[in-house]
Amino acid sequence: VSMYFGEANMGKTTFLCNDAAFAVKNGYRVLYVTLEMPDFEIFKKIASNILEVEVNNLKNYDTNELRVRINNLCAADLKIIEYPSFEMSAYDLKNILHELEYKEKFIPDIIFIDYVNCMVAAKDSGGQRHQDLGYIMKELENIAKEFDVPIVSCSQLNRDGYGSLEVSAKNIGESIDIIKYCANGY
Repeated sequence: VSMYFGEANMGKTTFLCNDAAFAVKNGYRVLYVTLEMPDFEIFKKIASNILEVEVNNLKNYDTNELRVRINNLCAADLKIIEYPSFEMSAYDLKNILHELEYKEKFIPDIIFIDYVNCMVAAKDSGGQRHQDLGYIMKELENIAKEFDVPIVSCSQLNRDGYGSLEVSAKNIGESIDIIKYCANGY
């Protein structure tokens, strides 16, 4: 599990969308799970990157025209799934992966989750959010291993990390356990 860390409203979703666009353009099957922003907004961010068009200029295209142009530029599939905040667990993600494989023969090469702090733990911690986030990260790590697929997500820094050029584990918002199960942090 790889993570982007940053202040609120600093562009973590944009980083994920840029990475997703790069992956799709380079032939990787991408699953993007959005827990915060509507799926169409995510699609617009990814589409604007692929088409090298400003997001605001996408309104000049109809949806079918966008899909055709994107399909002509991309060698792989992109699936965007919108899930309500604080309702998806790692087990839900596992079920989504099984369902996509069974119904659509879609097996992602990479998964983006926007973002991990909006998930719920499958294991009950008794209301301790920092423990929940540790469980979520461990559960995602297990899914990444089971399905042999990288997972990329993001998380916020706490106030101590704001404005700092050097960020450490103590600056990760809500739980240090996020970094504990993170293979790469940016």
